[in-house]
Amino acid sequence: MINPRLAQDRLTQAKALIAERLPVAFEPAFDGGGAFDSPQGCVFHVPSLDGYEVLMDELFAEVVSLGCYVFMTEPEEAGLLCGLVPTNDQFEAVRLVGTADPNGDRTTADIVDWLRRLHDDHPLSLTGLSSDRVQGLFVEPLTDPDSVRERIVSFAPETAHGLFEDEDDLLAML
Repeated sequence: MINPRLAQDRLTQAKALIAERLPVAFEPAFDGGGAFDSPQGCVFHVPSLDGYEVLMDELFAEVVSLGCYVFMTEPEEAGLLCGLVPTNDQFEAVRLVGTADPNGDRTTADIVDWLRRLHDDHPLSLTGLSSDRVQGLFVEPLTDPDSVRERIVSFAPETAHGLFEDEDDLLAML
């Protein structure tokens, strides 16, 4: 658990950096529309995909160097809802967001453990987090996408089937 004062200092610095480049207003994290509850986190609206590209391409590494993690929580009609938490560890960010299985079969700890094991075998960068979702990109091309597909379907079959028409669609995404 991070010291609350240190967490606040990290968030203040990261919010100032983001606000220098993007027209955003920060709000406490909330549980609505798939966002998240976290007393240490905050959300902000990025008004366009161009703004999101600035955030992820130009500011992400600097935000992480300040000890924070930034991610998309939900697409919106007018841009994207993004989140910010006071950690530079993407797996700790999942814990702070409290991502859990909406069906109650997997806890946050289960999800973090599974993601860490997947990352050990296939490095990934988490780009989207919410109370019921994790989204990411593999850092390197997959040498065996079939085995990764099987791991995803095995861990979260209802989620995989809910997001993709069939396993071939999931494989195409990998």
